[in-house]
Amino acid sequence: MRYTITSQQFDHFHETGRIELSGIYSEDERATLHSLLDEAEKTHPTGRDLDRENPPLKNALKTSRLGQVVSQLTKKKRIKIAFTQYHPPYGEATLEEISSVTEVCGLALIDLENEEVLFTSEKASNSFPLKKPTLLVAFADDKARYKLQENDPHTHALKKLGYGFGDRLTEETHPLIVK
Repeated sequence: MRYTITSQQFDHFHETGRIELSGIYSEDERATLHSLLDEAEKTHPTGRDLDRENPPLKNALKTSRLGQVVSQLTKKKRIKIAFTQYHPPYGEATLEEISSVTEVCGLALIDLENEEVLFTSEKASNSFPLKKPTLLVAFADDKARYKLQENDPHTHALKKLGYGFGDRLTEETHPLIVK
């Protein structure tokens, strides 16, 4: 099912840099996502990129309406997942300040107990919720590259996948969710 952004929602997002939307996930989809995340976190307690080695979780994110919404809000045709973070450990910051990926275009904060999903632009100042269970999904343009970002607690994580600073992110590690 397609999720369509109204012109008023689009205007609000571009005026404020953020918008809360409901109906992105059904109650069953949130419960499934929550269960998959909790299971994946057992083997990766940092909560970073839990979807990378978990095909059902990766598929749940890749096939969700998140990409459709971000594409409509940013007017970008090709969007990939830059990174995910379960239980975000961040305080007040912008997405650019915490991302070791270039070309970030926005994020979704998914409160897995409520219906609302908060979308913010890359430059919007965010107060990241520390309550559980929340999943942060950061999105980037298809041209995204790996960069040093000292404010990202996981800035060196991509080195473990063979990346060097300046390398373009591949489909293998950062799947396109909108093509």
